[in-house]
Amino acid sequence: MAASHITIYHNPQCGTSRSVLALIREAGFEPEIVEYMTYPVTRSALARLAMRMPVCDMLRTKEPLAQELGIAHPGTPEGDILDAIATNPVLLNRPIVETPKGARACRPAAICMRQWRTASIPARRGGRLTPIRSSPYAMATRATWP
Repeated sequence: MAASHITIYHNPQCGTSRSVLALIREAGFEPEIVEYMTYPVTRSALARLAMRMPVCDMLRTKEPLAQELGIAHPGTPEGDILDAIATNPVLLNRPIVETPKGARACRPAAICMRQWRTASIPARRGGRLTPIRSSPYAMATRATWP
């Protein structure tokens, strides 16, 4: 993945996903857009993504189908979650943004705003994203923005 390469797993029907895509573009990036509802992500691609972020963050736990399948509770094996998402794209949390530093579910869109403090400035200085390590989300997950 190139230094400024960004991929967004996007559902154009989702307002949050549209907002995050707009934020990325406002920052001066044109991401690779994966419309996963039209072109479902393969199980192997999901496994690759899972190496870059927690599998539990990939699952849309509030989706009724997740409840029906019994995969919305802690302790569900990661393989079962990935199998379910591969079979039922509606279960993929949205949007997920992947950069060279990792991947993260950007729900709510404010996560991107907190993580990309004045994103237009880094975009003009080599396309580097500026992590905000003191954001409540980053502190809670002990993670830095990808």
